[in-house]
Amino acid sequence: MQVFLFVNLTDAPSFSYQQPILQWVKEIAPATITLDMDTFSEELLVSQACRLLQEATSFIVYFKTEAKEAPFRAAQKVVEELIWKDKPGTVLLEGQHRRLQLMLPARSHISFQAGESAEALKPFLRAALTATT
Repeated sequence: MQVFLFVNLTDAPSFSYQQPILQWVKEIAPATITLDMDTFSEELLVSQACRLLQEATSFIVYFKTEAKEAPFRAAQKVVEELIWKDKPGTVLLEGQHRRLQLMLPARSHISFQAGESAEALKPFLRAALTATT
């Protein structure tokens, strides 16, 4: 089971449910399970995201942020899942986030790539999506 998790690290609640990158992932790898959340997501959604990461045979977590110091809030549990579990996966970061850029590249089990836009990250995302299909 391949999982794609989109996490919007934002300072305000996000009510945009149609992220273009999600549609792109569904077109490239239709069998991939997709889920999106933000820093204000409810506990049930966060638990579901963590469970999907635990059960996945392959996962990609895509963080989007517009602030280097954006708080994790509800996404903290997802970050902990990535850091403390030694499960191999891919993490992509659109924008800059100081803590993620310090923590994630140091994890040998995580393939980490940062870029300034979704377009810059699409080659890495495509490679991760097609590596297991």
